[in-house]
Amino acid sequence: MSPKRRPSSHPLRGHHTRLVGLFQDLMAEAKKDDRSKLRPMWATFETALLAHINAEETELLPLYRQAHPEEAAGVAKDHDYFRKTLSEFGVDVDLHLMRVDVVEEFIRRLRDHAISEDGGLYAWAAQKVPKDVQERFRKVAEGITLPPAKRALEALEIGLP
Repeated sequence: MSPKRRPSSHPLRGHHTRLVGLFQDLMAEAKKDDRSKLRPMWATFETALLAHINAEETELLPLYRQAHPEEAAGVAKDHDYFRKTLSEFGVDVDLHLMRVDVVEEFIRRLRDHAISEDGGLYAWAAQKVPKDVQERFRKVAEGITLPPAKRALEALEIGLP
């Protein structure tokens, strides 16, 4: 697994890099064909990505939609793709049916989405969204708003950026 990182000094930094890293770790483990670690790693990645998407949709996207409706619609469309694919991957992990081409498409879309958001949504949010909302986004995206016991367990598993 990737080394744990200290929290970023800025609430909008590091989230995409962490998610891509978690997915790459998951795929590396899948190639070893040792399924004992794969299911917990999958659960960690899925939880992290869904927390990130939910945080964006709750804290940032409504404001972004007011200023940039077309770009916000593109972000939401990507989020729909990620949710749908996560659901399919969960079944594929259980049945040992992960297809390389589908995984490669997912990681490509995740990277493209991250680049787009970093240059669009996040750049805009850094300038226009109040710091308390940015911080709330960070906490939701990192799972800090979870109950303490679950938060402690997930922090050990995913390492916060």
